[in-house]
Amino acid sequence: MTNIEIMKSKYAFFLVATIIVIFFAVFESMNDYVDLSYLNLQDGNDFEYWTMLKYNTFNWLSWFIASLILINEINLRQVINLDRSRLSRLGIKIVLVVVLSVALSTIRFQFQVWDLTLERFYNVFIHIFGTNFYKYLISTVLLIGGSLIYEFKLNYKNLTGTIEILKKERDRVTAVLEQNTSSINDDSLSVRVGTKIKLIPMAEITWIEADDYCVKVHTDKKSYSMRETMKALEKRLLLKGFIRIHRGAIINLSYLDSMSKSGNQAVVHLKSGEEIAISKTRIPNLKKILEAS
Repeated sequence: MTNIEIMKSKYAFFLVATIIVIFFAVFESMNDYVDLSYLNLQDGNDFEYWTMLKYNTFNWLSWFIASLILINEINLRQVINLDRSRLSRLGIKIVLVVVLSVALSTIRFQFQVWDLTLERFYNVFIHIFGTNFYKYLISTVLLIGGSLIYEFKLNYKNLTGTIEILKKERDRVTAVLEQNTSSINDDSLSVRVGTKIKLIPMAEITWIEADDYCVKVHTDKKSYSMRETMKALEKRLLLKGFIRIHRGAIINLSYLDSMSKSGNQAVVHLKSGEEIAISKTRIPNLKKILEAS
């Protein structure tokens, strides 16, 4: 793993563990407070609640420390490559987290009451283990799952950004290839079809149509999209038997059949059957070409 991946994994683990500690410490303290009030064991002041909150916080901090010691290295790459032996080791670590959490809570309690006898340790350990086993077990599983999900979210954002960068680079490289291919072969236009570059002979092109930031190259059989501007194509095709008749249309003079008027709009008729509008400023130039031919 790279240093960045390790940092993301540690950050996700620490964040989720902190959220679990805060949530369960507050929730358990509130639950204990309600239970004591219901049993009429609460004296009515706030000191009792904060005492319970302090006690539960220490217990969950013990779980937090045990988790940091035993399972802080869990990450997405390990889970993806998880096999039976690794799964067994992970299960053992989860159980050890629970046991170590109970042991730390027991030691803290013994120092608090200053009773360090082995018998007292055993009795307190059994009591805490019985009351907290499932809570610690479920919390550990939540910690692993939550940290992995959050780590995936962090990596997904970077992955999306990397994909966008690669797409832009692909488009740039394709544009360069198209330009280089076109400069090598002046008798054809190169367009991208899927992942391939296709050469379209000039003689097969009937007309070219503006299409937002791209153009559509029309032939008798098919139309192709090309990443190019009309202005650049007009200059390039000027001496190739093409003429621009509208800001959105360039025609191949070899396919020009006739010109007519439809209402107030002049149109040209191509031998392929298409009718294309002509702008008024370009009509005189086209008439001269028709008369010369």
